[in-house]
Amino acid sequence: MKDFIEEHKDLISQIAHSYNVNASIHPEDHIFQFIVTNPVFPSKKEAIDYYFKEGQNSAQILLNLITSLYPPTGNPIKLLEFASGYGCVTRHLLNLQANLSITACDIHEEAISFIENKLNNSSILSHPEPEQLKLDSSTYDIVFCLSFFSHMPDTTWFRWLQTLYNAVSPGGLFIFTTHGYQSKKYFGFPNLNEKGYWFLSSSEQFDLDVNQYGQTIVSPSYVCDKIKLLPHNPIIKKYTEGFWWEHQDLWVIEKEVK
Repeated sequence: MKDFIEEHKDLISQIAHSYNVNASIHPEDHIFQFIVTNPVFPSKKEAIDYYFKEGQNSAQILLNLITSLYPPTGNPIKLLEFASGYGCVTRHLLNLQANLSITACDIHEEAISFIENKLNNSSILSHPEPEQLKLDSSTYDIVFCLSFFSHMPDTTWFRWLQTLYNAVSPGGLFIFTTHGYQSKKYFGFPNLNEKGYWFLSSSEQFDLDVNQYGQTIVSPSYVCDKIKLLPHNPIIKKYTEGFWWEHQDLWVIEKEVK
């Protein structure tokens, strides 16, 4: 991928400039690699453009959600973008946002270094074990997780939900997506178990253990049962089936004000 990026650096720079964002691409960016090697695109130019366009779309969707669901306070909104990868969405948040203080968090050390050194944004290294992730409790107005719980096994699913929800400040929002019923068509319409859960040990991220990061489908009842276990009277502010990319379900949870 390093050779591809070097070979197409002028094209990448040109397209990034059209979106008014940083053109730096890390060779280990699995989202970029997945897109530019996907045969569905007629040309590499269209594939590269899709990478930036989808990043911008996701950033704008998040900002729209924040605008509609989180009342402005006058102070910068503290946002944790968890599982941020190599900045596919982050670079657009930095460009589009007007009043966000963004912290990125990812499991890959190189991703964290990239976001800090290339995108000039603060970041935190994640950990395979949720309880080992050092996040200050009740710190962030918004915690955002795009396509993370859609990969977590049952053994860590709730533990991650609990860890990230704990980082939300009172009155703040926890925004995340899951593979739901609309996602089943991409996996051969599997049957969920009695808890409303299905897991496949397979991933496009080749450097991660597929038993810890695979493909997960959960029913709304599975998610609701987990939310009920959270403290501070969580309120489901918004649930929309197939909201993101027309198949991932959107969940927005508010933590009660103390």
